[in-house]
Amino acid sequence: MPRFRLLAPALFALSAACGPAEEAPPSFATDQPRFFQGLNLLSDDTRTAFPDFERRWDRIAQDTLARLEAGEVVEEKEQKAAAQALLYAAFALVAGQHAIEDGYLRPEQLLRPARYSKGDDVDEQRARMQRAREWLKHAADLDPSDDRIATVIRSCTFNLQTIDSMYTADVLLDLNSAASQSWFGTFTAIMLVRDPNLHPGYAPHIEQLLGVACGTSRFNCAGGGPAPEPPTGERWLTKEVMGPLLLSDLLTKRGESQLQRADLNPAMAGVLLPEAVGRLKAAQGYLTAAQKAAADPALAHFPAKSRLPERTERLKLLVDAAAARQATGTGPELPDPAYYKTHGYLDAYQCVACHTAGPTTQSLPR
Repeated sequence: MPRFRLLAPALFALSAACGPAEEAPPSFATDQPRFFQGLNLLSDDTRTAFPDFERRWDRIAQDTLARLEAGEVVEEKEQKAAAQALLYAAFALVAGQHAIEDGYLRPEQLLRPARYSKGDDVDEQRARMQRAREWLKHAADLDPSDDRIATVIRSCTFNLQTIDSMYTADVLLDLNSAASQSWFGTFTAIMLVRDPNLHPGYAPHIEQLLGVACGTSRFNCAGGGPAPEPPTGERWLTKEVMGPLLLSDLLTKRGESQLQRADLNPAMAGVLLPEAVGRLKAAQGYLTAAQKAAADPALAHFPAKSRLPERTERLKLLVDAAAARQATGTGPELPDPAYYKTHGYLDAYQCVACHTAGPTTQSLPR
């Protein structure tokens, strides 16, 4: 598997934690080192502190814009630092939006009182994503070389359509086009379409994304699982655990949707079931690789590790159901799709799943 140097989950380098936030006023220099610590929504304490975390980054963005307006940011090094500050601040809003969507935070925790609109919770959500896009556009002007910025802008546009429960073809095609151009884009796309209730496995854009993700320039799914990695001194949660895990989920959702369609339309079972079996068996291969990697002491700090057995068992039920249907035309009831709303599934889609430092793991550079 290629080295994942520019992935969506690896948006920024993880640094060592600093002192408590209240010791200094908000500033990029002070707050950047503990940025991903503040995104650890698997922690009760961090969830409680998240609204204050967001407000600090809003202040950093506003201070950065004020310095730009005053003509204080002139040198290239200063411009790149300002772009970074705006990128981080925008990503904090994106992470907050996903925390609401995934049920880690309640709307009243982030949306009330409203900071960016004078409307209801939905208006505030839209305004937050629009504000994030404004910051990101400033960041892109300051540092055109940072292609991560365009990816986060794309995420904001996608989130706006999620808020409105309506996706347009141009946004979905743009997402998959970016997925074909970089690993960063690939991971962004997979994580954004994490909810099969909104993005069912049979949807054309999911089928297209699978074509990208399983292509020879990405995961190369033809082998049914990732090729063994040669031993090196570098260890990467993103490369060894999250990559196989997220691809397994994408394959699973596609296979599961084909089983559901075959049950609803038995006349199509001859076409749907072989694909379902192939997708689910490939998903098993990638999930096994992720679970094996997470058992390695060097990677055992993976924060969603405890969720892997449930994933494994559920996938086995799907594989058995698919095999039974293909062999006899009938089979056991499929697992409850409500699983995709639970933290058992969603924990792996939180930022901390990639940005947790261990004793021998490396933080990912830009």
